[in-house]
Amino acid sequence: MISVFVVEDEVRVMEATVAMLDQLDVVVVGTASNVEDAYNGIITNRPDVVLMDVELGKHKSFEVLERYHSIDFKIIFTTAHQKYALDAFKFSAVDFLLKPLNLNALEEGIRKASESLIKDQTLKLKTLQYNLNAGIDDQKIILKTQTKVYVIKLDEIIHCESDQSYSIFHTIDSKIIVSKTLGYYDDLLSSFGFYRVHKSHLINLKHVVQIHRSDGGEVEMSNGQRLSISQRKKEDFLQRVDTLGLQ
Repeated sequence: MISVFVVEDEVRVMEATVAMLDQLDVVVVGTASNVEDAYNGIITNRPDVVLMDVELGKHKSFEVLERYHSIDFKIIFTTAHQKYALDAFKFSAVDFLLKPLNLNALEEGIRKASESLIKDQTLKLKTLQYNLNAGIDDQKIILKTQTKVYVIKLDEIIHCESDQSYSIFHTIDSKIIVSKTLGYYDDLLSSFGFYRVHKSHLINLKHVVQIHRSDGGEVEMSNGQRLSISQRKKEDFLQRVDTLGLQ
């Protein structure tokens, strides 16, 4: 059975969370409401999963995690943050649940965490901590291939290309193939200066060099590639680049 430790500084939220966990196929091995008790409690109880509030009063849960030489437990953050902070979690590929918690989301979160690998956690946590402290224009994203994990700044991504159920990231320095659809990254990146000009192409507007409006329309990127603009998107896209002052 999966063992869970809960770190939460609000008493009512703690009680509600433990009550929901008691309905699942897990065992709650301990709780804590502050940094010191969380650190000691996790060491003593050695849980499989730690359900951890991002904010602990005037402190951050990272203050707990930074004390460990290595982290041998899965982490699920809980947060009431709005969209920008949620994007930071998604970019970092870190498991999180949005407050207020509900039973179904909690059960699914525990299941996913129990199936994930620990080996990449430290990198993910460092990226998350960076993203939460960085500005909107300075975010990093984790891209995982079958053999490597990359941490890439968004402004280093030139464009993304669809390859069936895969996405190919063309960056300033490399080409990275990941096993998620272009639609997933369109949803994730569209608020950060990316635009899907075609069903097969998601571009970073910062890397647009020129717009070729004839012959159906193409956009030229900073790596020299010319990408087609779909007829369905052409009018909206041209209005967007005119607003941004692109030619």
